[in-house]
Order: sequence, then structure tokens, then C-alpha cells
Amino acid sequence: MHSSLRDTDRDIRMSPRQPFANAASTGDTAASRDGTVESLSEESLQTAGASIPMQLEHVNMTVKDLEESVHFYCELLDGEVSWRGKALNMKGVVPAAHVRLGSGYLSMFEREHGERAPYDYGPPGINHIGFVIDDLGATRSRLAALGTPIEKEADYEPGMRLYVFDPNGIEIELVSYGAPEAPA
Repeated sequence: MHSSLRDTDRDIRMSPRQPFANAASTGDTAASRDGTVESLSEESLQTAGASIPMQLEHVNMTVKDLEESVHFYCELLDGEVSWRGKALNMKGVVPAAHVRLGSGYLSMFEREHGERAPYDYGPPGINHIGFVIDDLGATRSRLAALGTPIEKEADYEPGMRLYVFDPNGIEIELVSYGAPEAPA
């Protein structure tokens, strides 16, 4: 199934195999974390659609403040904005963005109302999102710079974990499978 996104006056239809194929044909650009803008070439985008093992492509999130959420994930996880525009939701057109993280991305749609996400492990649903990180010390520094408190820490096989909440109240697990953190 294709999702319909609206960017200014044109529709961009995204296929699951080549999510950015239409962007290249329309001359769209991607902005990196440092603000530089690069054209998306057909060749580089087709490479992303090459035959690869099954993997998670994206997570779609409804956020209360798009700019705050994009900033949070770009700074914490060294993400890059790969698309920004307008998207259709149940009630109309809202600001949206994709933040590329490795081979996948977070798709974010801004919510009409600024409520926090429910935090509940009881009913069926997604209760947190986990990301692999390389360096716990650097991640702690990034969290401090963002003003994001560490809610919980855990050290059990197969890795060490930090738990935080993003600006929307979504629990984020940051796990390191590397060497233990050096003492401060």
C-alpha cells in the first residue's frame, strides 16, 4: 500500500521498495544535520532500494511539536532530515519530516493537539523504541545538552541500557553492546 504525502502542490507517492524514488525525479533535496542541502540523485536513491535482507524501514510517530522532535532525534542519535513537507492525516494536512537513522528513518507527523503520548505497559501497543548506540558516555553528554534526564539505567545481558523520554513522552531505550563505560 502506498501512503499519500502532500508537499506544497504536488503529491508524492512513496513505495515501500524505493521510498525516495519520486523525490529524485522531482528535484527534491535532503538537508543534513549541519544545514547543508544535497540533491537526491536517482542513482543514490536506487542504491537504497537494492536487494537487502528484511529489516525495519521506518517508524511513524505523531509528535506534538515537529521542530522540537526533529531537533531531539537529530542531536541525540546523529540523525539527518531526509524529507520535510506536508502530510495527510485523518483531519487534514500537517507538517511532517523524516529523520534518517542508519538504514531506516523516523517519520514524524505533527499532531493537532499538544498532548503527551500515553505511558502504559498494560494494554497491547508499542511501549518504547530501542536504539543501539556506540558510546554511553557520549550519549550521556548529548542527553545532558538536550536537558533530557535519564529515567532508568540497566545493565543486563546482552548490553547496558539508558531509558529516557522524548519530547512527546515516548520512552526511548538506548542500548550499548560495546565495552563497559569508562569511570568518570
